Amino acid sequence: MIYPKDFENKIGFKSIKDRLTELCISEMGKEFVEKMRFCPDIRKIKTRLSQIEDFLSLLQNGIPFPVRDYNDLRKDFHLLR
Repeated sequence: MIYPKDFENKIGFKSIKDRLTELCISEMGKEFVEKMRFCPDIRKIKTRLSQIEDFLSLLQNGIPFPVRDYNDLRKDFHLLR
């Protein structure tokens, strides 16, 4: 647990999450951002940074990333289950 309880607000983490939520193009993305929490685990941070570097590399090399037609398939997956 991070101390104090309002640590995320004090460091501006909430404002970053709010901005990310604005940029989301699907409800699932918004829910993912809402679940995000400050992480003090250096291994997890390094993993996430590596993922971000991979994504940036794709964008910088002109590989298009689809930014439309994101459908919420959770109900369909639930039925398939």
